[in-house]
Amino acid sequence: MLPTVLKGIRDTGWASGEGELMEGTSTIATAFDTVLRPLAVSIPVPTARFSPTRSLFRDCLLQCRDKILSDIGLQALQQR
Repeated sequence: MLPTVLKGIRDTGWASGEGELMEGTSTIATAFDTVLRPLAVSIPVPTARFSPTRSLFRDCLLQCRDKILSDIGLQALQQR
């Protein structure tokens, strides 16, 4: 089960969870390698706002990742 979940995260470049650590809070995140070290960006959101707009948060998160990589001179290494 876990290997399948991790492969899905690698394939999409992001992961999300709803209420796993704190009830009523959802998170969407991405991680990526840079020349200096691995970095991660996450967006915590109240679950009531997250569920209906998950794709918007995902798109914004991946744009943020791509902008960071572009600003430090690297291409986006992960596919959407």
